[in-house]
Amino acid sequence: LDYPGDLTLAVGAADEFYYPSQFGGVNRVALDGTLIRIGGETGQPGYIEKPGDLACAPDGSLWVHDLKTEHVFHYSTTGVFLDSFPVTGWMLGLAVTANRVYVLTSAPQVMVYNWVGQQLDAWGRGTSLMFDRPDRLAAAPDGTFYVLESFVGRIRHLDSAGNILGTLTPVGGQGNLVYPKDIAVDGWGRLYVLDSAYRDRIVRFVDGRFDATFDASFFHSFTTASPFAITITGDSLFNMLSNGIT
Repeated sequence: LDYPGDLTLAVGAADEFYYPSQFGGVNRVALDGTLIRIGGETGQPGYIEKPGDLACAPDGSLWVHDLKTEHVFHYSTTGVFLDSFPVTGWMLGLAVTANRVYVLTSAPQVMVYNWVGQQLDAWGRGTSLMFDRPDRLAAAPDGTFYVLESFVGRIRHLDSAGNILGTLTPVGGQGNLVYPKDIAVDGWGRLYVLDSAYRDRIVRFVDGRFDATFDASFFHSFTTASPFAITITGDSLFNMLSNGIT
């Protein structure tokens, strides 16, 4: 794998995974190790100069945010460019459902679009729901969402209309979160939090309660690589490490 650009990670329906390339576009790696680059041809439709966050929709298609143009790009499961549209505000996170695109911005808000780019709603600013320096956004299979606010060590749980269902602020005990930096949700709705404390670990929560921890660091060539991003599908948990190893 080449060294990744922005350290974000997504996984598709066939367990292929995607990560931003430092050379532009997004790398797609199949289970057999085959690598192709998507959106990496300069001057061609769908070119992404500086990829940011990315997410796979339930149908397996890929959505990518371009930090350079502040557009969201849509690609088929085979990497064919389909469409793009501009987003409002500096984008921090991305989540996609069967017919909606959710964009976490620095406003701070979650902007809601349909798949053709029409803005449908905005959660957060100017309402009782206020985020404190949010970082990441993750969609759960039951139609709810999680927003990570790593600076304050808090995770918001939102319903499908943007209302707060609960707030996770684990302090003390096995589920203690010190420096959370990424989140992911599996097909059963279990929440995974990447915490850079305790020599890097992943903490799993079920229904808002601590369930388990996993070691997330990786020792390679006498160097310990720290994970920067996680994603999950089925029974596979993927890490993106600082040296590009997954």
